[in-house]
Amino acid sequence: MMRFIRLSDYTWWIWLCLAGCLLAGLLVDPTYFFLAILISTIQALVFFAREENASSFPAQLRIAYVLLLVVLYLPPLQFFYWIPAIGTLILCFTGYCLLARCLSLLPWNRTSPLTFQEVLRTFTVPPNLDVTLQGKPASGCPGGVCSLEVQIGKSAKS
Repeated sequence: MMRFIRLSDYTWWIWLCLAGCLLAGLLVDPTYFFLAILISTIQALVFFAREENASSFPAQLRIAYVLLLVVLYLPPLQFFYWIPAIGTLILCFTGYCLLARCLSLLPWNRTSPLTFQEVLRTFTVPPNLDVTLQGKPASGCPGGVCSLEVQIGKSAKS
C-alpha cells in the first residue's frame, strides 16, 4: 500500500478525528462513541446536502458509516468498534476503504455478475491513488478515495 496522508484536505482530518474518537471510546471512555456518531452524522448531512442524491456512492458510504456506528453503540456490541476504528485509520494512511469495497458489491452498485473472482479482486486490488492526484472530485473522503473508481477500478461499474 502507498502512504496516503493529505494534511491539506479537511476531510482527511475529519476521518482522522473520527478514528481518534473511536479509539478513545474503546480505550478511555465510551462517551467518545457518541461524539464519533455526532461528527459522522453532521458530515453525512453536509455531504448529503452537497450531493442532493442519497443513491450516489459517496452518500451511501456516509449513511452506512453512520448506521454502523449507531448499531455498534449498543453496549454488547461496543467491542466491535475496533473494526471501524482500525478501518478508518487504514483509510487515512493508505487510502484503502473496506466499507467502500463492501458497498461496491451490493447489486445496485455493480453491473457485472457477482463471482468469487470479482469478490476476491474487490478486496485485494490496491486503491488507485493516482486518480486522487489528477484533480478528480473529492467524493467527500480524504483525497476522494471513497469512490468506486479509486477503490476497485473502472471495470467494477462497467
